[in-house]
Amino acid sequence: MEKLAIEDGITLGGQLDFAKAYRLQLPKKLFLWMLLIITLTMATGFLPSPREEKAELYAKAKLEQIEKVIKDVQKDEVLSTEEKKLLQKEMKALSKELRRVASKEDGEAAVQKAQQELKKLQKDSVSKDLKQLAEEFAKQEITAPLATAAEQGDTQAIKEAMAKLQEQLKQLTKEQLAALGKQMGAAAAQMSNEDLAKALEQLAEAMENGTVSSELLDQLSEQMTAQSVQNAELREALQNANKALGDGNAQMPQNGQGQGQGQGQGQGQGQGQGQGQGQGQGAGGNGRGTGHIDGEEIFTRKAADKADYDTQVNGTKTEGGDTSLTQQKMIGDEGERLPYEQVFHSYQNDAMKALEEQNTPYGMRQLVSDYFSTLEK
Repeated sequence: MEKLAIEDGITLGGQLDFAKAYRLQLPKKLFLWMLLIITLTMATGFLPSPREEKAELYAKAKLEQIEKVIKDVQKDEVLSTEEKKLLQKEMKALSKELRRVASKEDGEAAVQKAQQELKKLQKDSVSKDLKQLAEEFAKQEITAPLATAAEQGDTQAIKEAMAKLQEQLKQLTKEQLAALGKQMGAAAAQMSNEDLAKALEQLAEAMENGTVSSELLDQLSEQMTAQSVQNAELREALQNANKALGDGNAQMPQNGQGQGQGQGQGQGQGQGQGQGQGQGQGAGGNGRGTGHIDGEEIFTRKAADKADYDTQVNGTKTEGGDTSLTQQKMIGDEGERLPYEQVFHSYQNDAMKALEEQNTPYGMRQLVSDYFSTLEK
């Protein structure tokens, strides 16, 4: 009996269409919502993201700047064919990079990298003798401005620094002149150009004898200027290209230029000379004195090489008879006080070298350079 019941069940089950008899049906409203979500998800996959749009706009603007730089280089009648090829190679490499960046941040990084490369080419174009002179002159506060000018191969800056040095030398003692003469002699031994070496040797000999010759200083200025003329056109073209790429990169907000009284460099008012006309820097616009007091003295950079030492402060005895003791690590010697003009350029050189070593963007370096220029006035 049981066997017959099982056989009948199997036979009947084989005859029924279970898919048709027991259909799975989703609610119509839920199905439409699911279909809409899937459609929107697929559609958004084909739309450019806001980040990609920003990258495209940024790249387009920079590519236009690059195109202008390339055209200017091609029209330049002073640059040699090799120099033009060098510049065009850098610009085309940047163009290729910008066309494939995925974000604006990547584009900015590519531009900054190209600017660093242009700056390196600019630095490499300076003659070897001027670079060695810059290293030697940077060791003395008084010749620091000349070191900066030589390192950059800037003809006008060399002339201005030499004219300022000529005035400062009149204030030195014979011992100080002799020490500076030894420095000039050491620099002469490193020169490959015979005329430049001779100018340094003659000036060194005069200084070691405690005398200053304007003719010998002019002779050195002429030889340094002659060295700076080498590749000057290439450096100018590289600098122009760098500035063009930097347009729009480092626009710092400056809300007004305040007029300020007093507070010149080193607390002008009340010290004798110092009612400074201030020019507000930055967003505040509160005014800052740009001048410094004539004859003012400030600390040298010797404190940068500080040898730290421990100091201790004894406290008062308590009722229990205990005495407190505080120990603290101090920064060391504060350095020598010298006239502002002799020290300022040392600070400037250290700041600019630090920016170059840290691969700071060109636009930011320019801002720092402009800042020091305002302090120098």
